[in-house]
Amino acid sequence: MKIIGAIYSRSIFLLSLLLPMSTGYFLSFAAEVSTPIEVEATVSPCVIHIGDIIHYRVKIKASPLLKVEFPDLGVNLTLFSVRNISPKKETMEKDHKVVEQSYEINTFLTGDYIIPPFIIHYGKDKPDQVILSGALYVRVETRLNEASNDIRDIQPPVVFPASEKINNILLWSVIPAGLLIIVLGWYWRSRARGNPEKILSPWENALVKLDELSASSTIEKNNFREYYYRLSDILRHYIEDRFDLMAPERTTEEFIKLMQTRPEFLSSHQQLLKQFLHECDWVKFAKGNPDPVQAQEGIQTVRTFIRETIPQAAGDLKKE
Repeated sequence: MKIIGAIYSRSIFLLSLLLPMSTGYFLSFAAEVSTPIEVEATVSPCVIHIGDIIHYRVKIKASPLLKVEFPDLGVNLTLFSVRNISPKKETMEKDHKVVEQSYEINTFLTGDYIIPPFIIHYGKDKPDQVILSGALYVRVETRLNEASNDIRDIQPPVVFPASEKINNILLWSVIPAGLLIIVLGWYWRSRARGNPEKILSPWENALVKLDELSASSTIEKNNFREYYYRLSDILRHYIEDRFDLMAPERTTEEFIKLMQTRPEFLSSHQQLLKQFLHECDWVKFAKGNPDPVQAQEGIQTVRTFIRETIPQAAGDLKKE
């Protein structure tokens, strides 16, 4: 049995080399001898261009009483790239079982290829007998037409003669547009220099914010907590900008201790700010509920402190 299968497969292999290579689209070789097993290997197509997909299929048909070892076909496909492997199928056809495996392969190298035969082991009690499949021929051709000169030299640039009239129109359109852009740029820069944005001093900025707070409706809505938050924030940022003290980041007690070490703060100012900041903490943190008159007095306290600490060079605001 071993000798018959080998002789048959070897004759199939020699036959594949003698076939006319350019006429076949589908090659199929089967090893079928006087045994209860048949082997069929096919490629479709057998003549391809570079990169095209080849469908390679192996089919084994055997008696259900036989033990068949399906080979690892990857060894036979080392010259190709395996793109896809379909699941192995096992079916029954009448009194035979059929095992089938399909592959999608390709290559990017031209030439003539032989997919060699593969060995299948089978037997009743143990797979101690072998049978060979047929060898398969594949030709891979280039996509280029060798008779033609596919790669050509770079052609020189094509010059399209423009009329003198078009050139003049473009020239006299660009020049006025450029001059207009220059004039507009100079005009806007002049306006920006003539009307520079006024930078407010610390006391001017604080007094403006006090006027905005006074004009708001926070007191009428009895929203005293927000009112005192804004009022103490105006005071603390004024002290930071005016005296270079990090007042907003300090607690009330920390600020009072620091204020007592600075000669810029008169004793009257220290007592005024101490009482006012404690009042703010009472409303903000202890949820105190002052009356509207007391709230109005708070904004007047901050306004008085700011006006009394304006530098002498800017003394006009003190009289307002």
